[in-house]
Parts: sequence; structure tokens; C-alpha cells
Amino acid sequence: MTSRSLSIIDDTLQSALAQALWSCKSCADHQEGHPSASTPCLCGRKDQLQRYWQYYTAVVSGYVNDAASPSRILKTHEDIFASISILRSHPRCTRNDFCNLAFPQRHGGNNQTTTHDDLPLLQATSVIVKVLFMTEPSPLHYLSDRLEKGTYRVGWKYDVPFSQYMRDIFPLQEHPVLSHADHERFPDYKTALCATNLKDLGISIRATHDIQNHLYFDRGENVVEIFHYTGFIKEQLRATKGNGDFSDPSKSIPA
Repeated sequence: MTSRSLSIIDDTLQSALAQALWSCKSCADHQEGHPSASTPCLCGRKDQLQRYWQYYTAVVSGYVNDAASPSRILKTHEDIFASISILRSHPRCTRNDFCNLAFPQRHGGNNQTTTHDDLPLLQATSVIVKVLFMTEPSPLHYLSDRLEKGTYRVGWKYDVPFSQYMRDIFPLQEHPVLSHADHERFPDYKTALCATNLKDLGISIRATHDIQNHLYFDRGENVVEIFHYTGFIKEQLRATKGNGDFSDPSKSIPA
């Protein structure tokens, strides 16, 4: 396959990106009944993923604009797809291990330890995690909106396994009512959380592309953020269906 520069983004990338993320086969193979097309393609679902394609375009464009060309680790879309496959295959690797697996040329293939202030590596790994999981893994001091948000954010540290990082940002917590569908107050809670009721309380809803910010309530602006990429969530659920115990975050990574 011909490598495609990050500066060129068009619809022809969608099939390759879907294969990297969810192991979807190409629509052409699926339509022609190709033997390798046992995994469904995205025929009929592309429209539902338009917001995600736009997100991918924004992430890549931001990387191209922010990362200086000479030190830019990711050169092509194929570099991104290959790195995604590596992280999917090694969900328990640390960030340092991932950097050595995905970008061995950075260290001459010597399995060296990365430094915490290696900006090119930080930028490259952030692109991969954002595309794969739609969340920002960089330390808070690298984020441009840290003062506006005024929130604490967990970054993926170099010595932390990715699966542990997922546990850190999505800790398992039990709600006394909402965690129990048979609780007598469960219907009342669900009704109270409807968007119309929030609006009556003067609370506005703001869309977010970072799943870490889902249901984040900004008390200063009286705004609750909602992750609105439903097409992306549905594809993740399809790809991980039957993976078993989802208390292990690595099971939510399409294998």
C-alpha cells in the first residue's frame, strides 16, 4: 500500500482507519464476497461516523501544525494505523514500552527509556491514544485549556501500563441508586437526569470530543459536557462484543 502523507486527508482513508481501529474489512472486499471479508465492513454506517472522521481530520491537522516537521515522528497515515495496531495488541504495555515498539527508530531500536520531556514522543503517542480512544493522555501542563477548565487530568505516564491508565481515568465506582436498576428510586433518578429537566434548572449542555469530560459539570458556567460521538461508541461496542469482564479496561480495546 502506498504511504499517504499526513497533509493529505480524504475519504479514501476511512476504510483503512476503520480496519486499524475495529478490524473492519474493506467495503469492496465485502461486497464482492471476498473470503477475507468475514468481518463486516462499514457499508451503511459511514454516515453515522462522519463526526468521527471530522475528529480524525482535526487531530491529524493539529499534529501537523503543532509538531515541527524535522522532528515529527508520525510521517504518514500508515504510521498512525500501524501504531494503533501495536497499542491494540499490547494493551498492558507502559507508555515507554509502547514508544519503543511503535517508534524504534527514535531510539535506534535499543529499547531505551524515554524521557518525560521528549515532546515529539509525547505528541506522537497523544495522537494515537486520541484517535483510538478519543481522550487526551498528555500531562495537564501541556494542554492549552488547563486554566479554562481548572480541572485535574490524569496523563499517561511513561512507566504506567495502558490498561492501568484506563483504570485511572475511568475508576469503577458504585452509585447507591444508579448502579442498581432494581432500586425503587432508579426510575426517578433517570427521569431527573433528562436534558429537559437540566434545561429547566438553567443548565446548558455542551458537546465534548474528549470522553474523559463526559458529564463534567462546569459550575462557573453552569454547563454539563456530553460526549456526543455515538457512532464511535457503537463501533467500539461491536468490536468488543463478547470480550467478557469489562471491569478490565483492556477488554474494551478491540483486539
